[in-house]
Amino acid sequence: MDVDGRCQNINNAFAAATFAGHLQVMDLLLTYGADINAQDDNGENAAIKIAFHSKDQKERILKFLLDKGATVGTNGRQISKTFRKALQAAEAGDIPVLKAFLESGRINVNFMLDDKETALHWCARSDNSGIVDALVEHGADPEIPDRTWGMTPLASAIYSNSNGVVQRLLDNGAQTEAPDRNGMFLLMKAGINRNMSIVNMLLEKGAQVDAKGGPNMETALLAAVKVGNEHIVKGLIANGANVHADDNESWVALNWAVKAGMENVVKLLVSKSAKLGVTDQQGRTAMMWAAGAGKEDIVNVLIARGAKVDAEDDEGRVALIWALDAGMGNTVKLLVAKSARLDATNQRGKTALMGQPEQGKWT
Repeated sequence: MDVDGRCQNINNAFAAATFAGHLQVMDLLLTYGADINAQDDNGENAAIKIAFHSKDQKERILKFLLDKGATVGTNGRQISKTFRKALQAAEAGDIPVLKAFLESGRINVNFMLDDKETALHWCARSDNSGIVDALVEHGADPEIPDRTWGMTPLASAIYSNSNGVVQRLLDNGAQTEAPDRNGMFLLMKAGINRNMSIVNMLLEKGAQVDAKGGPNMETALLAAVKVGNEHIVKGLIANGANVHADDNESWVALNWAVKAGMENVVKLLVSKSAKLGVTDQQGRTAMMWAAGAGKEDIVNVLIARGAKVDAEDDEGRVALIWALDAGMGNTVKLLVAKSARLDATNQRGKTALMGQPEQGKWT
């Protein structure tokens, strides 16, 4: 009798018994020489593959197969597929199946799925704390970066707004300062992702509120201002963020808030003594950006706090010239009313009194 003969739709008798969940029949077939590692048409272990789809007793069946020497795969692709099936079973609520798989010792819990990421990365995106617990319990390393973005599982969880997983990973010792390949820190990621709960978790675990990173060498506060997130900005400032920190272009939070038109954030920053005269690499101040964008309310806020209306940039232009060149008539009137110099000239040597409007610009 050929115990490994193929059956219709099912690879062989042993695989059929596996699907039906008949442990005694499976054991009997093995005593008659059934090949526990018989492969299907895709080159995968048929019994292991079918075990994840068996009618019941998935955990016991999988444990039986692994204890009897079943292989989980002969190459990285097959191992990845098998591991993912175990993770998917856990995600569907069958965490004991994953535990049986891990406890067999047949696979490294930190194996790179498809040569890209670990199982901990995979589950970090699903916000399933139970799977995280099972993986960590069996030795999953929360500090291994993926091979695509250089992100740790904690970073993956933050990007996915998986609050529960973030808390679990932090409680299990995940580092709060691990940067990705672009040098971006986790606190910045959480702020950009507009998740104050995760920001608070990171700060409670010791994340440095003023750490600089990313392509622009900026702090979490600067990153939050750039994306226009007032809630995160307020939270970071409440936690001691330095309002004077600048990026690699010498921009500070106030400059970015003005450019984004965030009046409430501007008010908050100046109430925290943000320096009004800080210039970027071209000598431009927050007042100049506000004037050039025609943001009268912000101009008023800055003037009320003592900002200089006649400070010059590296090209000798003052806020009034910025407003005139941009065709911001109401802002021009406001600055004139605030005693802006009328003899200031633009790059063509013309003053406000000499210029004539043409197509909304000052010529």
